[in-house]
Amino acid sequence: MPELAPVEAEEQPAEAPQAAPPPKKAPAGKPWQRLDGCTWEADRWNDGDSFHILTGSEPPEIVARLYFVDTPEAETAYRDRIAEQAAYFGITKEQAVDIAHEAAAFTEKQLAAPFTVWTRWNSALGRSALGRVYCVILTKEGDDLAELLVANGLARIYGVKTVLYDGRDSQEYLAHLGKLETKAKAAKIGGWRFATATATPKPAQTVSTTPPAASLAGGCVASKNSAVFHKPECKSVPTIFPANLVKFGSREEATAAGKKPCAICKP
Repeated sequence: MPELAPVEAEEQPAEAPQAAPPPKKAPAGKPWQRLDGCTWEADRWNDGDSFHILTGSEPPEIVARLYFVDTPEAETAYRDRIAEQAAYFGITKEQAVDIAHEAAAFTEKQLAAPFTVWTRWNSALGRSALGRVYCVILTKEGDDLAELLVANGLARIYGVKTVLYDGRDSQEYLAHLGKLETKAKAAKIGGWRFATATATPKPAQTVSTTPPAASLAGGCVASKNSAVFHKPECKSVPTIFPANLVKFGSREEATAAGKKPCAICKP
């Protein structure tokens, strides 16, 4: 599944949204494909922005990852991600985990009836044997799930970006999400209800795509927010956001940068 453009949260009432960086060209991908009549498939690892879907066609099941948005993580194993997400909203890590559970429940409720998936089949990596693909999800009522999450203060604007299935470019769409986020902040809903008046807002970030696995061959990799480095094939690597990924030419180079080896893959 392909990688998305980021969107995160934190903060203060009715502040003008931060300007998004100029859009880059969408990653090369297949033409948009529309899948109608899709249904939610319960799974232990479903969350607000990544979840199993039954398509009713081929392939019969996929793991969808939303473009443009990122909901907080509920799994404490993703400590660097949770810290990042909490900082975006200007809240505590514990509060971010609460929002993660709210976002997961919100998404499941929105997708209780058959819905539409638009995808270019770009890979978003992930631990599932099915892999993950970036998608735009429209509810039975025709509402964009990413927009609903931002409008309800349950997601940050963060992830892989792409030209939309209806021809809108990423800059136009990000500006729209920014307006929804500003309203959510002013209304103090979702994660914004915890934000303090003194929190320092962070600008929304976007990346064009995640580095393909082939580009990670050899050397070591790490998150810039983590003290640990890994082999490129380590199961922890797909959990690192593309914007935070750092590559080292050798184990010695990673150690010299102050990183320590992963206890799982033992680089």
